[in-house]
Amino acid sequence: MKRIAITAVAALAGCVAANPDNITPMSISTVGYEQLECPRLATEDARVAGELGPLIWYQRNQRKADTAGIILVGLSPTGMGSPEHSAAISRLKGERETIARVKTTKGCAEPQAVVDESKPAAERKRELDQEKLNRPGSIRG
Repeated sequence: MKRIAITAVAALAGCVAANPDNITPMSISTVGYEQLECPRLATEDARVAGELGPLIWYQRNQRKADTAGIILVGLSPTGMGSPEHSAAISRLKGERETIARVKTTKGCAEPQAVVDESKPAAERKRELDQEKLNRPGSIRG
């Protein structure tokens, strides 16, 4: 009986979205970045950090939803087709590592851009819009 329970837990754990902290960076060639000067590398780093932050936020929320779904219902939303962003996170982490290596090789002084993992602006706007619709006296379409 104990073996069946352990097997079931292990099988369900595979249905949970990956922890973004544990996603391994993809190997990215430096060729695309070597011709860039330090200011352009800093711009690219900021762009990549800007893409990575919201994906990490969504991945963490998907992981929470999966865990809750498995505990409450025995099903995970990711297992039912909900988005999982592991591949994109891996690629972007790899790009950041590559950009950092090229910046170091070139002796660039700019620090690495900060990844903002807070709730994306579009998600905050959607919540505010929903709150407006739910207020008493609001017009619903």
